[in-house]
Amino acid sequence: MQSAQQQSSQFLAFWNQHLSSSYLGKMFSVQSASTLLWYGVLRYADETLGDFPYLLVEEVPGLLHAISLPHFAFKYVLQNATSAHGYPRVLLDYKLHDPNLRVVPQIRWVPYNGGARAVAELENRPILPPFFFIQHDQSVGVPLQVAKTANPLAIVNTDWTPFAGRASIKLRIGWYGYAAWEDQIQLRTRTTSAAITLGRLAQLVATRVEKFLLEGKVLVESRSPEWRIGGPNGISPENIVLVGVVSVSGGSIMPILRLA
Repeated sequence: MQSAQQQSSQFLAFWNQHLSSSYLGKMFSVQSASTLLWYGVLRYADETLGDFPYLLVEEVPGLLHAISLPHFAFKYVLQNATSAHGYPRVLLDYKLHDPNLRVVPQIRWVPYNGGARAVAELENRPILPPFFFIQHDQSVGVPLQVAKTANPLAIVNTDWTPFAGRASIKLRIGWYGYAAWEDQIQLRTRTTSAAITLGRLAQLVATRVEKFLLEGKVLVESRSPEWRIGGPNGISPENIVLVGVVSVSGGSIMPILRLA
């Protein structure tokens, strides 16, 4: 019979294998994405994994290529997905169905400039799970120019209100090679003060990402020309697909982006 340590080591290898080909694993790094999901979303600091390894399922009906968990086992985490059979799920990430897809690498923003205090912040102030913008054909991500229109037909679960109860949040972009950038997003409608929907969130994030690409970027190093923004051979808003958003602290989110 395996010891708890052996079980833990095997599961972590299994976990990291999933993240090595996932959006968050490619966006940050496997280690950084693992820390964010493990401590921040799942708040799973227990050394004894128990049944956890057997709960992680890569694909369930209606969530193709998804890495998710049954909500009944993690009721303290906000439900952010539903299977085709109507079962609530905690969606952690999506695996790239095509190895040629290019996820925009970003430096994950962490409070207190990292270190032990940053991990403690994740453990003590739990964050929401990621939210992915899924089209009705089950494809992951919406072209930036489409997301800007907040077309209710473009995104499933567009009427969800993931940030209900919050007034605002900071959108942070850590595009590799450029200075960190941030902007504020109001999470309530101006007319009724009701929480904004997932569709409206996609629109607001898309407009901020476009603003960054057109106005807010400050190049700090040019050693990765393939991720250079603007110019005749650079990346423009038309090249970007808005995949979703990931919370990196209690008050900050980052956009998950890939090239079209």
